[in-house]
Amino acid sequence: MEGKNLVLWNSIILGYLKVGKFEQCLELFQEMQLLGVKPDLVTVSSILGAYFQSGMVDEATSVFRELEERDEVCWTAMIVGYSQSGREVNVLVLFIDMMAENSRPNNYTISVVVSVCAKLASLGIGNVVHGKAFRIVIKRDLLVLTAFIDMYNKCGEILDAWIVFGVMRVRNVVSWNAMITG
Repeated sequence: MEGKNLVLWNSIILGYLKVGKFEQCLELFQEMQLLGVKPDLVTVSSILGAYFQSGMVDEATSVFRELEERDEVCWTAMIVGYSQSGREVNVLVLFIDMMAENSRPNNYTISVVVSVCAKLASLGIGNVVHGKAFRIVIKRDLLVLTAFIDMYNKCGEILDAWIVFGVMRVRNVVSWNAMITG
């Protein structure tokens, strides 16, 4: 694959990732680097996912730390990977780092961080995240609002959960369940 371009490398790596062949992803990543093909952020986010799915959290962390440039996809891949690996404190620290670097989280990133706050019953950090989400106009996202309902309920703040539920324009079975179980 020496003459292949970066798009092809990314496509093959992503294909392996989607079918759960994480070792092949990592082997291709190493091969492309040996051949002098410089990975881009698409490559890196795929590799981060492969490392996390393989249980190689420290390796993912190392790759992330070495990045000269990080986009919201890479930040989110790390935050999700840490969350799925049971490293909730790492999620919160990384989210703070993301904010410090003025990288804008997307709705999914916010919902994962809020879910971690709910799991840890961390109302203080959850309130900060809620304020940040409000400022970056993620006010009406169903996934995010449902995560806030769940967090407020798990932190014992039922009134705040009701307030969030009340501002939801659209509700689904998940948001109703989050409110009912609270």
